[in-house]
Amino acid sequence: MSEVIMPFYVGSSCFPACISKQKITDILNSDIPLKMSLWDRIKEFFFTTHQAEAQDCLYRICHPSAGTTPDDVRKLFERLKELAHPGYADNIQCHRYGGKSFCIMDKNGDELLSVSFADDYTVTTGTRGAFFADGTTRIYPLHP
Repeated sequence: MSEVIMPFYVGSSCFPACISKQKITDILNSDIPLKMSLWDRIKEFFFTTHQAEAQDCLYRICHPSAGTTPDDVRKLFERLKELAHPGYADNIQCHRYGGKSFCIMDKNGDELLSVSFADDYTVTTGTRGAFFADGTTRIYPLHP
């Protein structure tokens, strides 16, 4: 018996993404919850018309260029707040702990992403952390 593929299209162009009947069955029969990316957890915070820009800001926060300053990150977080639905704007916080810490919280108030500055630039998302110093990126697990 051949496997059935159900295509669906994303965006205004033709970018097919396919999923098989077997994959759907495996997901439905699994006791393990699906892992969601950071973006999957917060994309509903933003109007559909602003999601591309919000995703770009998030990428720039999580992949800082050399020489990124707290002011650069503050501007990105403030832009995310502007792009967010009014009901979610408070989930995006700037100027914490003297202005060198920023975060995005989920609907329950738990941190999904935090960024802090000390001698380096540290990004924490869920179970992973990364810090950027001297042009070097180091990624590490937060929990064994």
